[in-house]
Amino acid sequence: MKNIYCVLLCLACISAYAQNDSVSLGAGATNMVFYSLANGAQTSAPNNDWHIAFSVRHVQPPFNTYLGVAIRINEAYGLQLYLCPNQKLSQFSTFDTTGWQSWTRFHNPDTTWTFGAFNANTNFSDPYNYGWGEYSLSDHNVNTDSAIYLIVMPDGSFKKFAMQALIYDTVYDFQYANLDNSGLTNQQVLKNPYPTKSFVYYNLLTNSVLDKEPALANWDLVALRYNNTSYNPANLSQDIGILTNDANSAYAASGTAAQQSCYTGSGFSNHINVIGKSWMGAPGDTVIPGLAYFIQTASSGYKLTVTAFGGAATGVVAFTLSTCASQTGISEVSSANIQADVYPIPASDGINVTVNSTEDANAGIKLIDMTGRTIISENMILSPGTNTLGLNTADIQPGNYILSISTPACGVNKLISIVK
Repeated sequence: MKNIYCVLLCLACISAYAQNDSVSLGAGATNMVFYSLANGAQTSAPNNDWHIAFSVRHVQPPFNTYLGVAIRINEAYGLQLYLCPNQKLSQFSTFDTTGWQSWTRFHNPDTTWTFGAFNANTNFSDPYNYGWGEYSLSDHNVNTDSAIYLIVMPDGSFKKFAMQALIYDTVYDFQYANLDNSGLTNQQVLKNPYPTKSFVYYNLLTNSVLDKEPALANWDLVALRYNNTSYNPANLSQDIGILTNDANSAYAASGTAAQQSCYTGSGFSNHINVIGKSWMGAPGDTVIPGLAYFIQTASSGYKLTVTAFGGAATGVVAFTLSTCASQTGISEVSSANIQADVYPIPASDGINVTVNSTEDANAGIKLIDMTGRTIISENMILSPGTNTLGLNTADIQPGNYILSISTPACGVNKLISIVK
């Protein structure tokens, strides 16, 4: 059995002065702006001059190794990533693009920073597999022999790209070239120069590493154009929105501004897109009135309401922000409370979800694909003892998914694979 880690958030609210503030993404919304809730500090950087982002956080075994191997792409400005099937690194110079339109296109999930498009084909039944490479117990590197990708650049041109290794959790090794082998570049991205950052960014045209982010401890939200996979997964869209910083324990919930000055419910989520673009009205330069977001960091609680949006023409997002005193406890539910397990992994035609509970409760069960689309959604009524729910996956396409299990106060995401 695997314990569910619960986030028990109780916000004791007091009256607080609501201050007005704004961020500007610039004309065309080409910048990203990192924002600190505590002091309003902003860091702005171009968001349209990079192609690949490499996580520079270090692996934290056994709890979260994915955050140290995440590699994302700049889908917001049109870059596309396809994995070439059945070709080895030794075939890089003779890379064959025949039938590439039928290859699998990979996307960044917009629910987490700890996965990227390069990780989308991870085999979750193998704890050492990260999609683009496999961890080696012998040399302690993440190595690969078959991660050759076709990259469609924003201008429609093509490049071939090969991941080679993450050397001892310190150096990414990769190469890329034009399809005719011109412009062949062997490159490395180092982690150690960026001990306080989440990602460093790389430009395939200038062959340069770009340092854009403030220290992880210095921001809670980032406003930017991103590839939105939650609102229209059948037709991915490049939307302007607000994402949260998972490293700062920023949990968020949405409600209405008229409800209360702070949030006292239990619907907090650690998905980075809880705010996203859900505040935006139609047409896309309007704001849904009265929608508030309640954000809990490790040190304080906040209420944020978007009040105006200048659209892509100006990229200005205006909002009001207020604080409330908070008491935050993060604890692990022991075996005497609630435990959950999922089997078999990998799955084929069905998944069994088993939850042990000491009390009556409701649990939400969702199967989410790597674009963020919910494939299955079920409600599980818990009673004291062992509760089992079977999910039919016979008609689900093979691939990698997130199984989300949530109760009013607890939540866990489990990575699974479905094979046929």
